[in-house]
Amino acid sequence: MNKLRWAAPVAGAAILAGILSSIGFSSVVSEIVTVGWRVIWIFPVAILWIFPNTFAWALALPSGTTSVPFPKLMAARLSGESINYLLPSGYLGGEPVKAALLTPDISLGEAMTSVVVAKTTQTFALLLFIFSGLFLFAREGALSPALRAAAMGTSMLLGVGVAVIGFGSFSGIGGKIASSIKSRWGEDRPWNGLMNKILEMDPLLSGFYRKDKGRLAASTLMHGLGWCLGAVEVFAITMLLGHSLNVLEAFQLVSIATMVAVSGFFIPGSLGAFEGGHFLAGTLVGLPPEAAISIGLLRRLREVVWLGFGVALLGICFPDFSIREILRKGNQSPQT
Repeated sequence: MNKLRWAAPVAGAAILAGILSSIGFSSVVSEIVTVGWRVIWIFPVAILWIFPNTFAWALALPSGTTSVPFPKLMAARLSGESINYLLPSGYLGGEPVKAALLTPDISLGEAMTSVVVAKTTQTFALLLFIFSGLFLFAREGALSPALRAAAMGTSMLLGVGVAVIGFGSFSGIGGKIASSIKSRWGEDRPWNGLMNKILEMDPLLSGFYRKDKGRLAASTLMHGLGWCLGAVEVFAITMLLGHSLNVLEAFQLVSIATMVAVSGFFIPGSLGAFEGGHFLAGTLVGLPPEAAISIGLLRRLREVVWLGFGVALLGICFPDFSIREILRKGNQSPQT
């Protein structure tokens, strides 16, 4: 298992190294150097999509819960996303942390419910975003058979994920399974803390999907806006690099690059897949190879800066955060 844990990032780094070698490392460096000190303008552009994504999470909070201050939601989101990028967990490792950071304001069950709903709406919005980009490319006849196959596989993966989470949340099957596990193996098992939380979440999730359809749609819309604003970032980067790319082409580039990055979900930060996706999509919209990969590398630089900021927020805004304390709370019954 230890070898497998290291195999994914090593493979991702090898892919990135192969792309840079094929293009020419010196030409890529020359491309990035042209940006110079103006690179600082890339970092605040990310604020454009952090706001709607945080608002989408706020809309996913169950009705009737105590409101969580928006700045705290934003800090919790950035902290959780930093952990998502650091762990090879399919961008799910930071989700429990996001929920745990809200426990002083709302119950852990309510926080976990909001995280599940927000992740569902984000994934559904991503699916629509990718489909939109693929449609634009298909209309122009720019999709190769290999790319169409990759698009089908990624779309099926995302679609199955949304369907499973949505069905499980709406039908209440999670609570039935948790109750069955507890009744079959008794109350003193180490996993009963998790079963208790599932039992607490079950009515909250099903209630949200049945009664809060408007907020569900609004959360999806906000996440969709967040994905689309990534195109604004790419548009700004291409301007800094001195290349001509309109907003629609930037939208196409980001949608395909994101699709490829999703395929590398098992690699921390989708290393290699993220940059490779920008290389592929950039060349499809007519950018030189060195410019296409430079966009991915500059977005990676922005990502690393915000990742560090999120980790810092975890220590500054949540100094009392303790995984051990959250696990202790998880072992309590829903009634307590």
